[in-house]
Amino acid sequence: MVKLFIISILLMIFSCGDDPSEESCSNGTYDCEGVCDGNAVEDCNGECGGSAIEDCSGVCNGNLGFLPNGEILSPGQLFINQLDNQELEIWYNTEVPIFGFQFDIYGITISQNSVTSDVIESSGLDIVFNNFNDQGFVRILGYRSNLEDSDPYLVIPIGCGTLLGFSYIGEFSHINNIVFGGINGNPISMIEQLNTR
Repeated sequence: MVKLFIISILLMIFSCGDDPSEESCSNGTYDCEGVCDGNAVEDCNGECGGSAIEDCSGVCNGNLGFLPNGEILSPGQLFINQLDNQELEIWYNTEVPIFGFQFDIYGITISQNSVTSDVIESSGLDIVFNNFNDQGFVRILGYRSNLEDSDPYLVIPIGCGTLLGFSYIGEFSHINNIVFGGINGNPISMIEQLNTR
């Protein structure tokens, strides 16, 4: 009986501190909830497991550049956002200043008076629309008088947002002949983001 009592005491001593919750993580990696090999992370607000993310301009919980599929518009991309009531917005994201641009939108005609663009107005660029009705497209041109002028204020700055918005007549088909230029007329690669569903 004494022997069994001694064995029991020894087992209690050696098992002390063996709480599984105190065992070390095999790879030493814990998530923000303290779970070994867990996948919980802090969002941009610092909340563990939160859902807040940065928009395309780097603002936490901002509202710029979120596509219908939940992804964010990447640098070097345009997106045609079709609104209700025959209205379009053209979104952009650029890593370099834009000194000028042009592109063709097929299937519609637009009125110069319907155009809104805070970013173009603040950039000092001029914007022109040419409706080629017989060919089924409208050409949109944003330009400065001298593309070689390095004035840093007469540009669309690095960032993202709505390039312009307008109301239209017709049925939007697609955008083509996209040309964007940087300082000294250097080309800027800009493509339309299509995979949005």
